[in-house]
Amino acid sequence: PDADGYFTVDETTREVDDGYIGRVLTWSVILTLDEHMIPYYWNNVLAYEGEFNLGKPDGEGAITFTDECKFTGQFKNGKWHGQGTWTRPQSEGAVAEEASGYWKHGLMDGQGTWKDTSDEYVGNWKTGLRWGHGTFSTCEEEDLTKFTGEWEDGFPKRGVITSAEGVYEG
Repeated sequence: PDADGYFTVDETTREVDDGYIGRVLTWSVILTLDEHMIPYYWNNVLAYEGEFNLGKPDGEGAITFTDECKFTGQFKNGKWHGQGTWTRPQSEGAVAEEASGYWKHGLMDGQGTWKDTSDEYVGNWKTGLRWGHGTFSTCEEEDLTKFTGEWEDGFPKRGVITSAEGVYEG
């Protein structure tokens, strides 16, 4: 960030604590500054503003990536952990998205909501996947469909589908 400090970011996909598998950002920060709440800049991350503990984001913070995605919320030991919201603005080739809720080890885990311009899921998550009870709805007028029920590994297992054609339970 300045002549008094430097840091690196290592991005890998691997198993982390408690058997979670996913995208992991490992932060290495060496600073001689004692202040909190100052912005830092590095590789695919445009800026982080928030609290640090032992050289890693820890506590409340906001991280903005070069693709304009942003996470605002709680960090623990350099990972998204606790309540938070990830957003991606609409751009060429990508629809706007938002995921809000509880995060663990950088992945949605617990109660949360995901939505884009045409769909929405409200319910439970486990290791970044829809898991447990939840409702998925399409928001497009010509195809109003809703599934409410149990999910496992990101896929619907059993529940009720409601659409213009009727109701199916199974």
